[in-house]
Amino acid sequence: MIARIVFDGRNKISPEERKRLEDFLGEEVKVEQLRINEDGDEVTFYSFQYVTDPKMAEEEDKELAVLSENVEIRDSNNFLVNLDRFMSEFPHLEIKIKGAPKSVDTNYNDVLSMMNEVSRKIDEANQRFSKAVEFNSKCDVHVPNLGLMSINKLAYATDYCTEELQRLLHQGWRIISVCPQPDQRRPDYILGMSVTEVDRDVQVESFMGNGREKATV
Repeated sequence: MIARIVFDGRNKISPEERKRLEDFLGEEVKVEQLRINEDGDEVTFYSFQYVTDPKMAEEEDKELAVLSENVEIRDSNNFLVNLDRFMSEFPHLEIKIKGAPKSVDTNYNDVLSMMNEVSRKIDEANQRFSKAVEFNSKCDVHVPNLGLMSINKLAYATDYCTEELQRLLHQGWRIISVCPQPDQRRPDYILGMSVTEVDRDVQVESFMGNGREKATV
């Protein structure tokens, strides 16, 4: 059973047990160093009864407190654990369970199902990334997908016919914008493509139409 837990109460553990706990959780656990008096009893420093300096303890007639071998867990973070395994490894630690535990059978079919579902959603997102164009129904406009962000090379085609525009599309160019002009028979186009290497010099290619579809730089 998978659950989110948080440590509750005063959990005192040894340094060895702390290391074992951190290895189990896979992350650091915040602790506070404990102190004990000369009789080995745990003490706190909420009063001025105890000091850590032996000379000061003798001069001011106060009790000496030294570092204990044990530490106290002082971590308010949530930890994701297999609850059955955790309780079997650390039965004496006080914890609180946050939220509802999620059961997982012994052959981890639930985990595999969740991983398959995540994989399916990623595949769908990749398809939308490369093909889909969304439509914002609230303001009645088409919204390009994130594929637009991958374009790093631009060009423009002036008065370009459809046949030659198709050739540019086969070369890898994509239409970013169509710009109809009032004084010419065919529109202008803003084009873009994604390339792995970009020249240091900023260059925008241009393709001139009007029956002379010939690439110039």
